[in-house]
Amino acid sequence: IFQSKHPDCTVHIEVREGDPREEIVKVATEWMADKIVIGAHGRDICDRFLWGSVSRSVAKLSPCSVEIVRPRSYTHHGAAV
Repeated sequence: IFQSKHPDCTVHIEVREGDPREEIVKVATEWMADKIVIGAHGRDICDRFLWGSVSRSVAKLSPCSVEIVRPRSYTHHGAAV
């Protein structure tokens, strides 16, 4: 769907096993990616504290720009709208 709406972009899909935080950054480095677009679940602060945030870790460790896309049903504080 993304490729059809953005024909000038190159979209790669690959399935890997391991810690998502590490694997996403590793593949972005291998592919020399220009940008990572990653979703955020909109979980509450307790979940983020206990488990960490994949999107936050990827943004911190990535060698390229990262865009975090949040669900429409959540505000930037994670509260339901």
